[in-house]
Amino acid sequence: MKFDGNGSTLKFGANGTALIGINSINFPGESVAVIDATTLSNANVKTSIAANLRTVGDLTFNIDLVNLGSVPAIGEVTQATITLPDNYGTWTGWGYVSAIADSSLTNDASPTVDITFTIGNLNASGAETAPTVTVNAPAQA
Repeated sequence: MKFDGNGSTLKFGANGTALIGINSINFPGESVAVIDATTLSNANVKTSIAANLRTVGDLTFNIDLVNLGSVPAIGEVTQATITLPDNYGTWTGWGYVSAIADSSLTNDASPTVDITFTIGNLNASGAETAPTVTVNAPAQA
């Protein structure tokens, strides 16, 4: 399924309004550690197993600098929701803004700023809350 990313929205908080002036959103990836389970009885190849816990990467996005006031304060635990256009699905995760990059003011260019939202997996009450992804099948033509 392919779709145009235009129309995607990002909001903070369960009832937040969509952030305006978004230029790009980068979804967080996931990974698991690999545990070496090789023993002296292995004869030909090493054995490895996947760890039980996964690591979720950072959500990063770029917005127009003028909209920086709509972003949660650094360190404030909140929920982030990305909604894909045309009801294709959503991504929701808990975390906090961990970095706001430097921004430059230059002639003939609207200033933007890169923001990093670290997925902490703890909701505002401190309960472990893993990110969720919902993908909806497109309507058949």
